[in-house]
Amino acid sequence: MESLTLDRGSAHIKDELMPRYASLVYNGYWWSPERLMLQAAIDQTQSVVNGVLRLKLYEGGILVVGRKSDTDSLFREAEGLAFCPGS
Repeated sequence: MESLTLDRGSAHIKDELMPRYASLVYNGYWWSPERLMLQAAIDQTQSVVNGVLRLKLYEGGILVVGRKSDTDSLFREAEGLAFCPGS
């Protein structure tokens, strides 16, 4: 869903932050100011992630067969436009 709703820059920054966030949580720094700051940044990126995923379960595996975000998609198929935030 993130690939449909997050722009490349936000997704890249989020991917860079996640290992540091995981390390803080793993080492027991749940209430540290650094973890709280990272959480606020992650929460901000997730504010536009919404929609519906269709999944197919088959022989112990899972496949994404469809995804749709009516409100925050970066792509409007009907108009052939990419990166259309706020429209």
